[in-house]
Amino acid sequence: MSDSISAGMPGKIHIHLLDSSTGQSIQSWRFEDRLLIRIGRSEENQIVITDPSVSRFHAELQYQGGHWQVVNFGKNGILIGGKSVPQTRIEDHMTFRLGSSGPLFRFGWREVKFEEMNTISGVSFVPSPAIKIDEAQKDLQVKEIAESEYFQKLQRVSQQLRSQTNKTETS
Repeated sequence: MSDSISAGMPGKIHIHLLDSSTGQSIQSWRFEDRLLIRIGRSEENQIVITDPSVSRFHAELQYQGGHWQVVNFGKNGILIGGKSVPQTRIEDHMTFRLGSSGPLFRFGWREVKFEEMNTISGVSFVPSPAIKIDEAQKDLQVKEIAESEYFQKLQRVSQQLRSQTNKTETS
């Protein structure tokens, strides 16, 4: 725990909006010495989320008694570990979700280096390719499409339309 938190001041905190499927941070906010941070769709919040499952004033992060807590004000609730909670104390690197299918956040007061970040399942954040493309197979399929009768016809029609457009523009 940092000295500013143990001394009664909230210090710096970071809130990360995470990609639900990878756990990768897609947006971050940093606050310093704030006692209250509001999250919701309304522009009046410090963290504005436009997701339709998020209420206008969905949640608050409150610093009280030397600890942070998240408090629900939204109709879809807050989930921590898959369980709905009206309010709960949150710790460094804890994740919470706004609603059962809403955005996922990670709370933290310690700065995290990119290479130290882990997904929810503990897998590295370094992105890996989602699919592997067989280049030889791709080239073969592109050639088959380009040589097909239907594609050849589309090209002829496209050329005719372009020439008609060019004649109209020059007249």
